[in-house]
Amino acid sequence: MDNGRSGYLTMGDNAVTNRGFDQVIGVYGDLVAVENIRSVAWVEIPWLGSLKLMINGNTSALDTWASNSIGYLAVAFVTVIMVLMAIGYTSDCLHIKKAKKK
Repeated sequence: MDNGRSGYLTMGDNAVTNRGFDQVIGVYGDLVAVENIRSVAWVEIPWLGSLKLMINGNTSALDTWASNSIGYLAVAFVTVIMVLMAIGYTSDCLHIKKAKKK
């Protein structure tokens, strides 16, 4: 694998078959050169993959690799809803306070 070039080790995102770096388990034979990188992730939404696994019926992967992700996804969803409600409530209170001053 060491051919004097620089590059990246890669690891696939399939939790069922992923047992190590692609270069070690034989998926890809060499380091991935910079010119072969097509895109780079710029945002991550934690636990959203568990929703996809549930929809696809692959709950065994969830049970094996990420048994707590459904609970965390639910907590994240509830938190986002509560934050949006708090912002709306605060906005309404400020609006009412301004209206009473007039």
